[in-house]
Amino acid sequence: MPAIDRLKKSFDAAHHGYRSNYSSEWTRPNNEPRTKIRHWKRIRDAALAHGNEVGWNAVANCQVGAYCHSSYCRDCRSRGVASHTRRMLALHRELHGDDDQLARRNLRFTTVLCDLVPLNEDMIQESITRANKTLKSIRRSFPGLGTHGRFELEAIDVVAIRSGVCPRKKQVMDYLNQNDVASLIDDRVLVHFHIILFLNGHDVKQVQDKFVSRWPGIHRVKIDTFHSNKSVEDSICKLCSYMLKNRLTYNHSIKTDGFNNNRYIRDETLSFLLSMSNRCDDNFLLIYSKNAS
Repeated sequence: MPAIDRLKKSFDAAHHGYRSNYSSEWTRPNNEPRTKIRHWKRIRDAALAHGNEVGWNAVANCQVGAYCHSSYCRDCRSRGVASHTRRMLALHRELHGDDDQLARRNLRFTTVLCDLVPLNEDMIQESITRANKTLKSIRRSFPGLGTHGRFELEAIDVVAIRSGVCPRKKQVMDYLNQNDVASLIDDRVLVHFHIILFLNGHDVKQVQDKFVSRWPGIHRVKIDTFHSNKSVEDSICKLCSYMLKNRLTYNHSIKTDGFNNNRYIRDETLSFLLSMSNRCDDNFLLIYSKNAS
């Protein structure tokens, strides 16, 4: 049964009190529930407001035999997270077995900010292709190095960032923007990726230096150890879910929770991201090492 049919009655029941006319100035109250209904209605409004019936219909009619593979589809996102998690856990167990200390020495969670680009599919795909080539070059420098994760496309409210709401993020965006004055009033897409880095015996400082040399600039490369208060497998599960996000709000902070209590992504931008999530083959966004083990 299509997803839209499963939620039809819920849509009607939830209509009371729902604001369908989202604007860039409207902020989600702290107490607004994060419901599946609100999520779906927000995507629908943004897509249809900009004539993106194809993108919306793909998500709304997602079903067995006609999966949309969009991160904005809750069911497809869940399947994607589950598949990615199974693969990462299997690789972790193959390399580390039950040796927790070995795993913690060998694993790092890594984020790299690649490019800040307009709402343009070709430019986004070019950015992803360049980043993949760079990752392959790094892996050649460190035989056996594993890089496993996913690219993410994040909506950036340039006006808000340049207002100084988060000085650190403004610094990064200014660097990536390269003083392009024409882009200061439009939304942009931050092409970046999150990976679980399997060091496989390589020195983390040397690997980090290589990443920084390929993506120079402050705050562009972040390599972290796993949290000590969580098991390695719990951390892997959490990170695999984090890599596949479907935010409805901007993240005005450099922190991971900066999307809370911020403005909704503008209709045009959200509609574009929905289209990209439908058009981009999931394998194009995934990052897997051929020499993983």
